[in-house]
Parts: sequence; C-alpha cells; structure tokens
Amino acid sequence: MADFWIKTHDLRPPVTATLVDANLNPVDLSGASGVRFMMRLIRGSTLIVDENADIVDATAGEVLYDWQEGDTEEAGGYWGEFEVLWDGTIPETFPSPTYVRIAIVDDLDVEGS
Repeated sequence: MADFWIKTHDLRPPVTATLVDANLNPVDLSGASGVRFMMRLIRGSTLIVDENADIVDATAGEVLYDWQEGDTEEAGGYWGEFEVLWDGTIPETFPSPTYVRIAIVDDLDVEGS
C-alpha cells in the first residue's frame, strides 16, 4: 500500500513528511544545510527525481517537495526518500530503514492536457 498517491501529470499535492529519529521523535532540522528529495521506480535503479526539498518547520522536522514538470509523467510504483545534509557534507536519509512508498496512477486524460 502506498503512503502517497498522485495522478500522472499532476503537480499537487506536494510530498510531505515529518522526519523522525529511531524513537519516532521529530528531528530538529535547524542545523541542516539543506534537504533533497529523491525518487526512483521500485524495480528501477535510475533516479527519476533528485531535487532540493523545502524545510517547512525545522524544529518539527517537517519537509516537502513540490513536484516539477515531468516528475509524474510515468505511472508506476516508486520509492522516495529525503536526504538531509548536516554541515554541508554529512548526509542522513529519511525514512530509515524504509522508503516513502509513492503510487503514480494514470489519470483519465492519458494525453496529459
């Protein structure tokens, strides 16, 4: 079962997450240098998305990724994750040890207009 559903060609709603530690407490992102969102097909190896994400509420660990044109072109099952950079070079990936499960399903207007 997917954590997030969207139709092909749609750019809303954004992917949102609350990043939590091993005890399920929100991670304070106040000291983070940045956050990226990455996504690939479940049975793929090539990243479909590798873009900057936004910190919505640093102390609450809330982040979001606004879809860009082309991100939702292909229906399918995807894995997604957020990577936080600490001190500019030290990555930490969420969720751990799993992924955000994303389902992109065909809309009725398969031409995307």
